[in-house]
Amino acid sequence: MKVWIIAWKDIKIRLKDRKGMALFLFLPILLTAILGTALNGVLNDDTTSMPKMTIAVYNADAGELGTRLIEDVLQNERLVSNITIETFASKEKVELQVIEGKNDVGLIIPQDFSQKIGAAESTQLEVLQDQGKPLISQFLRSIVTSYANRVGAVAKASKEVTTQLANPKETAAVVSVNFESLAAEVIGQLSDEAGSEDTFVVDQPIGKKAVSSMQYYAAAMLAMFLLYNATVGAKMIINERSTETLARLMNTPTSKTSILLGKYVGTLAFSILQLLIFMGATNVAFGVNWGENVLQSIVIGLTYAIAVSGLSMMIAAMIANEQAVETISGLGVQILAALGGSMVPITVFPDFMRKIAHITPNTWALNGFIDIMSGTTWQALLLPIIVLLAIGTGSLLIGTLRLRYQ
Repeated sequence: MKVWIIAWKDIKIRLKDRKGMALFLFLPILLTAILGTALNGVLNDDTTSMPKMTIAVYNADAGELGTRLIEDVLQNERLVSNITIETFASKEKVELQVIEGKNDVGLIIPQDFSQKIGAAESTQLEVLQDQGKPLISQFLRSIVTSYANRVGAVAKASKEVTTQLANPKETAAVVSVNFESLAAEVIGQLSDEAGSEDTFVVDQPIGKKAVSSMQYYAAAMLAMFLLYNATVGAKMIINERSTETLARLMNTPTSKTSILLGKYVGTLAFSILQLLIFMGATNVAFGVNWGENVLQSIVIGLTYAIAVSGLSMMIAAMIANEQAVETISGLGVQILAALGGSMVPITVFPDFMRKIAHITPNTWALNGFIDIMSGTTWQALLLPIIVLLAIGTGSLLIGTLRLRYQ
């Protein structure tokens, strides 16, 4: 009971702070509207530069065309610096790599790819898309479509020439009288095939829906502004410690653990309130769809709030003055937000930066929200949930233990 009394006291203080309320509730909504509209091209239309990507490939093709697609096209001297290929033994393993975010996109080359193209028959390549990375999927789709159309056109033209040669009388007539006409026909056929829409490439989304820029930046702003609670909660504890309010509380019959848990619960409750208000407001104002299963987004949001609230306790235990916390709040949160993809999608970062980004809790939260918006399973969300809970409980234990003995 005393835990809730202390928590409610901290919540009321924050609710009365008009400047703080504007920062935590209205500013993220405003930034979502601005970024979601102004930076729409970052997610959907920008194809002017080649992003770095890792492609999970399953090559079941018994012929050489599948191997050539990988070695001569995707790994040629122009693309090898931007494309990393990882091969797997089944389509299911490729799908799992993309779902878990270990590879940016997947490519499935079917067993009869070379055989059917050689016979000028239709076949299919599958591009497995992570809907949170549309730019990368678009590049791969463009590359393999061009390759498939070209080899398909050559195969069909070759079959046409072979058919002509199979009849000696017709061949003689063509060679002696209509050679130029046949050459023009073959060239025309090549041009038509190269520019036509065929069934060679099939997009196979990992997830049910594409994520709009408004959805992306709603999730990005939520991840960034919830992170501020870590510093605000820490600053409240440090302020009470410097004014000896915390010391007087510690001398009351209320246990130290209850007092510290009350401070933690206060930050956690405000973070949850901020989460629910923001999700509701963006849905009503901008039509942001937080996923077909909204419960998934709420669970990711709750685990992220737990992580942020735990970090507030650890920061309060590690830092002695409010000025240092202000620096962390201003500069530190902005750096973490940028690194975690809140400014621009993390897919445009170099490889090493994408790996570094995963040390930040906001990266796990943002990726979780994006996966949910595109359509994902509870199993796929287990990793971000576990990571966020580990960050929250670990930092809470460290912070609480240190604060008890300060």
